[in-house]
Amino acid sequence: LACPVPASGLPGGIGSVSWCGTFTEPTGASCQWKWGAAVYTQYSTNYCNLGIKAAHSNACGYNNGDHAGTPENCENYVIGGACGGGGSNWTGSWCGTHTITCNSP
Repeated sequence: LACPVPASGLPGGIGSVSWCGTFTEPTGASCQWKWGAAVYTQYSTNYCNLGIKAAHSNACGYNNGDHAGTPENCENYVIGGACGGGGSNWTGSWCGTHTITCNSP
């Protein structure tokens, strides 16, 4: 998910981040997820143009060691910031694994 920020950036020292979302799974099913954040100087708002790698493995025509979630078509624009140091850290460092189990509605 792209989250544009002002050209002046965000205030330093931001520590806590909360994400909200809706997960739909059959009752009793569970899923695990992680998140990270990286900074790009250019990034398309048309997600179809980003070339997001869907899995760590060689998937969807991207036969490389990039992490799942890497916007393959924007790698030249990553810089240090958020949870990443730039360079080849295209997704930023990830948080710990979270598990969600769906209860009956």
